[in-house]
Amino acid sequence: MDWAHSGSNLKSLAEIKRLVDDEWKHLDNLDDAEASRPFLDADGWREETVEIPLPKEQTQFDSEEQCPHFKVSGIYLRNLLQIIKTTCEDPEAKSHN
Repeated sequence: MDWAHSGSNLKSLAEIKRLVDDEWKHLDNLDDAEASRPFLDADGWREETVEIPLPKEQTQFDSEEQCPHFKVSGIYLRNLLQIIKTTCEDPEAKSHN
């Protein structure tokens, strides 16, 4: 993020190269376990199955529970308030708009 705030708002080829080099360093530092599992339990993510209510043509239901549902497994969820708090507590949050 420092790259965006360094120098002028017109970026030179040297600054673009610096950005690419910085990003490569981040990729080199990823370990295989972290790369294969981006939604970590420690960050509050949990894997769940969700059911989505579906509409049915020319059919009316008295309640959402009575309509057909589609199950989707392997969805990662996290508390929205926790995401906001974590983002705001990040030192780089000062540079976010």
